[in-house]
Amino acid sequence: MAKVEHSNDGVTDSTGTYKIAVVDDHEEEICEVVLVESPFADCKEIKFGRDRGQVLLSSDAGISNSVRHANSLGFLRDEPLPGCEKLLKEYYGIGEEE
Repeated sequence: MAKVEHSNDGVTDSTGTYKIAVVDDHEEEICEVVLVESPFADCKEIKFGRDRGQVLLSSDAGISNSVRHANSLGFLRDEPLPGCEKLLKEYYGIGEEE
């Protein structure tokens, strides 16, 4: 399949949600969503693996509606938010003594 490139900028709202409209069916094309820039000075680090997501654009992919969702993307803060360490320990065991 030939690579087709098209760029369309999107901006998140106050909740971090963004919407990008795609017109027409794009058969087997895949949209790659990529982080570009954070508006927050203390939250600009881009971490590999959280910096992009892919979305299949075909309307004939067994998905019953036209809305597609990319994986969660995000920047890292310079300093963790209060309570993050506790959550990491609870969900992933990070920081626990072996």
